[in-house]
Amino acid sequence: MKKAILFLFILLSISCRVKPKQVNADEKLTATIYEILKLSNKKDIKKINEKYIHSEFGIYEVSRIGITDEVKHWNDIKIEKSALGTIFQIITNVNVEDYSKEIIKYNVNYNCDDFEWKKKGLFFSNIITNHRISEVFKKNKVIEANNYRIVLTEKDLIFYLTKIDDNFYITLIDRVTTDCSA
Repeated sequence: MKKAILFLFILLSISCRVKPKQVNADEKLTATIYEILKLSNKKDIKKINEKYIHSEFGIYEVSRIGITDEVKHWNDIKIEKSALGTIFQIITNVNVEDYSKEIIKYNVNYNCDDFEWKKKGLFFSNIITNHRISEVFKKNKVIEANNYRIVLTEKDLIFYLTKIDDNFYITLIDRVTTDCSA
């Protein structure tokens, strides 16, 4: 009986010392990226809108027409078509191989001389590379901080995730980085 009580006491004291595993920011970010890409592959815009578009801040799209950058804002992702195509068409152009890739923390750049990415793959970085996108974020202090640029080079898919209230939301679709017309 004493051995059983001693064993339970030791087991209890050991279990009190074991801390639960905490998910670091990069793990939560990569899990979010994979989930968004899987939902994109399924063309589940309803779920993306519900879970990954912030109800207060919505989503921005920065594109270029000629030499002028254009900024649009929506409350959610729409399916309607426009002259440039839709965010829906851009974000759902994902296949299984795309979200099976390793996500690499690296600021990948697009080379307008060769019309290609300097590296191929799925990347994330907290560096904003375009001045117009930086201006969009500076207009709203909440979405200015904690931004991550996500790039799937094979699809020219570039979007920004912003951490708001401990969750990641798609806040911007970048359609200017690969537009070398200016």
